[in-house]
Amino acid sequence: MKTKYKYIHFEKFKTENFSGYQCFDRDNITLGFIRYCKKWKCFIFVPFPFSKPYFDQSCLEDIIDFMNQLKKKREEEKDG
Repeated sequence: MKTKYKYIHFEKFKTENFSGYQCFDRDNITLGFIRYCKKWKCFIFVPFPFSKPYFDQSCLEDIIDFMNQLKKKREEEKDG
């Protein structure tokens, strides 16, 4: 699974409450995280408000690409 993009990258994390992937910029500043939302039955991106993230179209496309990879992986694990 691709986790490194031109300006952002993702790293898996786990806490007591939930797990997901943190999204970092190229300076390793946390921009937000992606996790599975059971209520909506899909992956969601939650921006980290204190980093004041700004995204251009390219970064948003990369986040969507990563979320689509997670969705595909989840579906494959569910079916297999």
